[in-house]
Amino acid sequence: MSVSVRTMTTTARARRALGATAAALLAGALGVTTAGPASADYNVFTDPAGDWGTTQASDVIAYGVELTPDYLYFVFQTRASLSIPLPGNASVIVEVETTGDQSTDYKVFMDDGGGSWTVYEAQSFTHVCDAYGEMTYNTASFVADAGCFGTPSKVKVNFWVGAAGGFDFTPDDVLRTYSPSTGSGPDVAPTDNAQQVVYRFWSPGFDNAHFFTTNEVEAAHVARYDDNWIYEGSAFGAVAASGERCNEGAAIYRFYSPVFQSHFYTQNAAEKEHVRLNDPNWSYEGVAYCAYTPSSHPAGSMPLYRFWSPLFGKHFFTANGSERNQLDYNDPNWDYEGIAYYVVPLS
Repeated sequence: MSVSVRTMTTTARARRALGATAAALLAGALGVTTAGPASADYNVFTDPAGDWGTTQASDVIAYGVELTPDYLYFVFQTRASLSIPLPGNASVIVEVETTGDQSTDYKVFMDDGGGSWTVYEAQSFTHVCDAYGEMTYNTASFVADAGCFGTPSKVKVNFWVGAAGGFDFTPDDVLRTYSPSTGSGPDVAPTDNAQQVVYRFWSPGFDNAHFFTTNEVEAAHVARYDDNWIYEGSAFGAVAASGERCNEGAAIYRFYSPVFQSHFYTQNAAEKEHVRLNDPNWSYEGVAYCAYTPSSHPAGSMPLYRFWSPLFGKHFFTANGSERNQLDYNDPNWDYEGIAYYVVPLS
């Protein structure tokens, strides 16, 4: 296969630089206090020590991702020591996202104590290629041909480390979120209107209620401790609010009803005031995030569709066109109410 030939060529080329690259990461990783790019194509990120469920050997404290047109390089470091090393039978699964849709496109598994890794296409679980790796008492790494992943322009990763009776999901142990992007092109300068991920939950016990939040602490708490809610992943992106104000777009107002055991969201200021002043079933909780109006939205934004169910007494929102069509055409329990507002695609 052409992929195998390319993998061998790139691996041989990258293998010579692997030790120096890992050394550079590990020399600087402990001095990094916040996640952020080190260069246009090589990012180093930190992970909090002492995550729930970890042991010393399995607790990730730093990881690095390098993407070039030729290869993808990945390395992580744990709190393991010479006396409590990362064992040779440790398990590592790296999920790689290449298309910007927040869905895993490839999975990479560590074999043989870090010496070899295997790349699979995530959906079909088809073997794509093999990767070369190294393992020390507290690090593990691999390098693989970029063609194994479709020669992407940027990647995001999350990964799982299981060792010595503990485990660590990184960068998040509950929400399974991805790292920031690492790209082979120039970095994109951050803006004041930071994009946020909107996390989505579903409760079959609360009459098909859905809950959305941009607060990672709140989302992680619900996912870990509240059995009434099932985490459904990242729903869409939004623009962060500045308190009760939006520097871009318009405010999305959030209500909660203990009677209906659900949340309600609206961008319509008149509807917000009517509910707040006239419906005691709903408590106003403030601005959830910012989004764009149907009459004024930038190119690249996407519609968020709104449904109402008289059976469940609930509203439902989705940015997924297929899900919207399924409910509109095939589920009589939901009445389509149109486009609520425009949101930001996840990237």
